[in-house]
Amino acid sequence: MKLELYGRPINIRRLIPILVLIVAALVAAVIFLPAGMVRLAIVSLLVLPFAMFLFDRPTPVFYLMIIVLFSNIDVYIPFPAYRYLPLFLLVSLIVSFILGRKIVVHNILFVTLTCAFVLIAFTSLIVARDIDSSLYRLSKFVKTLISIAIASQFVTGRKEFRRFFLVLAVSILMSSFLPLILPRPAQYPGPALIWATGVFRYEGFIFDPNVFALMQVFLVPILLFLIAVYRRPLLARPFFLVALTASVAVFVMTFSRAGFVSLASLLFLLIIIERRNPAVLVVVSVLIVAGIILTPDIYWERIKSLGHLGAGALEDYSIFIRRETAKIAIDMGLKHPILGVGIENFLYHLPRYNVLWIYMDLVHNAFLEVLSVLGIIAFSIFLGIIWYNTRVIRNLMKRRHDREARQLGRLLLVQLLAILVHALFMPVTFHFILWYMFAIPSFARYAYR
Repeated sequence: MKLELYGRPINIRRLIPILVLIVAALVAAVIFLPAGMVRLAIVSLLVLPFAMFLFDRPTPVFYLMIIVLFSNIDVYIPFPAYRYLPLFLLVSLIVSFILGRKIVVHNILFVTLTCAFVLIAFTSLIVARDIDSSLYRLSKFVKTLISIAIASQFVTGRKEFRRFFLVLAVSILMSSFLPLILPRPAQYPGPALIWATGVFRYEGFIFDPNVFALMQVFLVPILLFLIAVYRRPLLARPFFLVALTASVAVFVMTFSRAGFVSLASLLFLLIIIERRNPAVLVVVSVLIVAGIILTPDIYWERIKSLGHLGAGALEDYSIFIRRETAKIAIDMGLKHPILGVGIENFLYHLPRYNVLWIYMDLVHNAFLEVLSVLGIIAFSIFLGIIWYNTRVIRNLMKRRHDREARQLGRLLLVQLLAILVHALFMPVTFHFILWYMFAIPSFARYAYR
């Protein structure tokens, strides 16, 4: 049997001298180089062939990037793994574009609106006073958009879109349940505590219970779509159903009031939009029953505090603070209508508006956050992105001869509205979950074209 490399016979006479030179180089390195350089050289020799192989076939690296981003599993890795994955993919894609690969643009209008929003965020640095905070937030936001742009080059058809949703679901499930098995990294603080009741809030690997609840709301429509499209293997649907029920269980453990409102909105919208789909109605009914059974009494006590929002009382201090910061955000936006006060500069200007500023936090409303820090123009673009996404989703829902596209459109509408409800109570304007949610309808439009 002859050795072959990509279908060509290997010339043993040429191979032996090359191997001898490699061994000689290794021996010389061990003798003359420092120990650290020797380890670096050995690791490079072992990793470089594998890296070159993936450089030409970057799809596994893309899915690894999605897993790391949505699971946050790299908290256990001693170096910032996520920092290098998008860079590796970006360089690989640039080389492939130079060699003739076509750039995929899913939706030119969505790209235009997003670029306009980023341009205003960048321009707001002119009026920013806390420039370090602004640069930090802007850099994270740009990195999020770069990862979305990379994802757009891999999600180009129905098969890739389903696989993308599958990887998203697995990643979020990893973040949800691995902390129940693996201990929390020592460098991260303990779970959040509700002092009034002495209850610890579950955070997964996100380390923020409200954002973790947002991820579960983001996950539910994805799991419902996977249940609809993956009929084989036979264990697929039972697995997704169990995952769906379990995600509701860990959602309850967050004790998130914003999450409760958004999840309740999601389930209500599912009942309204999917009223002619008995399978979805059964699943929603099971989720509601499971949620009622799994929810402890102390959670319902926390939900009751939402009634203080319009009572004008100070019975719940966090609600009072949110109400006051909302008023301040509106005032900021009206006084600085062009560029706002600058991205991530809300806290810097807060002392000018309220004597209780030292006890206050960011404005817990994504819409008012945009208005206050970026101004009315960016606020209008933000609303324009939402409006255009509803149009894209509506077109998917109108596909008469494409049942899967119609189903996907309905679930994306539910996801969009539920997350926007959550955004009414959380400062998630620049969070990657929100912008991936904004991008997914364009991915679906192109994949189901």
